[in-house]
Amino acid sequence: MITLLNIIPTTNTQISADTLVQFELKTPVAALFRRIMVAFEYTAFQTTELAYAQDPAGLTGNAFNGLYAALSTIEIVTDIGFQHYLFKILRAPLWPDSPNLIVYAFDVAGGEL
Repeated sequence: MITLLNIIPTTNTQISADTLVQFELKTPVAALFRRIMVAFEYTAFQTTELAYAQDPAGLTGNAFNGLYAALSTIEIVTDIGFQHYLFKILRAPLWPDSPNLIVYAFDVAGGEL
């Protein structure tokens, strides 16, 4: 079972141009992540930007796309029995509008979020 935790800022919160968005994803070790995708939807511009689309198990360098690469990170969280990551995302140079966070996650056991 994939779990999305500790979303900051909280749901339905308008963010300022330089707000750091963070959240955690975890799944039991027996069902390792196969792919995680993170996007931001800008309703005012009718567009969506893909910030991340990878298997996080092979974290090497910066796996974020385009405007998210310079200021975003993924940290491994120590959590016995789980594959657990902390995402910290900031768009460079700034958020053009208050976006909607979209997270898709898939594990090898067929779990989806």
